[in-house]
Amino acid sequence: MAEGRVVVIVPVFERPTAIVEALDSVVAQTRRPDALVIVDDGSRDATAARVEEWLAGASPSFSAELVRQSNRGVSAARNRGILAAPTMDWVAFLDSDDLWPETYLEAHLRTLSAHPEAVASTCDKDSTDVPTGRSRRVHRGWVAVDTTREIARRGPPGISNTVMRVSDLRAIGGFDEDLATAEDLDLMLRLSLLGPWSYVPKTSAHYRHRLGEVRGEAPSLGHAHADRRGVRARVLDAFAEFVGAQNPGLAAEIRDLAGRQWTRAGRQLAGRGRRAEAAHCFDRALLARPADLRARWCRLRLRFSGLWKAE
Repeated sequence: MAEGRVVVIVPVFERPTAIVEALDSVVAQTRRPDALVIVDDGSRDATAARVEEWLAGASPSFSAELVRQSNRGVSAARNRGILAAPTMDWVAFLDSDDLWPETYLEAHLRTLSAHPEAVASTCDKDSTDVPTGRSRRVHRGWVAVDTTREIARRGPPGISNTVMRVSDLRAIGGFDEDLATAEDLDLMLRLSLLGPWSYVPKTSAHYRHRLGEVRGEAPSLGHAHADRRGVRARVLDAFAEFVGAQNPGLAAEIRDLAGRQWTRAGRQLAGRGRRAEAAHCFDRALLARPADLRARWCRLRLRFSGLWKAE
């Protein structure tokens, strides 16, 4: 297995039942973590009390602590967790609506040992829509091939199914706390520039989609955000600017992807009646992709039509 110490960081906001189940999957690991940091992001319900009860009852054989902070968002919570574990080499983030199989950490650390140059490792993800019970496996084998381009094109491979090197996270400044969503896309794009990414076969994390909706607990922050596509487009634009001087070809590809995202964002906002914001998105799309007929048609339609029906 990979040498070094691994910390598990679990951010949580108002999920008093989901958090206990996630933590149970941590202590069940065949390769125990060296530390566990739970960061309560200003919950106003019983979440922190439930975590304290769990810590007292589970009595984990490794260092485990609850850190509490005012409500600042998931990026700030994850960054706080990193600061609370200064001697760790690897970090595994686990969101409270996700679960790990017992061999999760063991499989990741074995893969990282075989690829010591890797900055991170990612496995597949089993996604279950809790209200309907429908499940599917989301494969992530693509992450090990042309990682930066693939993340930009497909989106982030996942936080709760990825283990990252702590020193590399610190080198890029951690998560951008100004981003309310797409913070994982931003971080993983930047991290991918530091070295190769490894794929962990034959294991999968379990994502419980819309768990909060069924439990009456807080929803996923990213899915609750009304302008996810627009934020993603801004992240891609910023990343293209960041890599432009060193890799103009990659920057051009990223700008093209950003243009497509701006069009999607504009259609989403127009369908919600947010016409001025939608117009701005279509303008940004045409700036990146002047020949984009869909963006041009959407812009004209928004300008001359009194109604925009959601599509």
